[in-house]
Amino acid sequence: MINNTNVRYITWKYWHAPYQHAKAMGIIAAYDVYNECCDGLLNPSWKVDQKNRMTFTIFRQMLGQQMLEYDPRKRCYVSRR
Repeated sequence: MINNTNVRYITWKYWHAPYQHAKAMGIIAAYDVYNECCDGLLNPSWKVDQKNRMTFTIFRQMLGQQMLEYDPRKRCYVSRR
């Protein structure tokens, strides 16, 4: 699953490989939390059917979109409007 995150770039710096691995693990952990919330076990009103859930690819694209549109001055994510 870490390979599916496509978090990679070529560099000679020795610290970039652990950074990329940690970043990929963070994305996977966020997707796992999303799936747990969609199961409805934490809060029944959050339940989302399996066919209506985001795939990993769409989830990753949504994270990227939120990152690009986030403005720290407003302190509001796009999905929270």
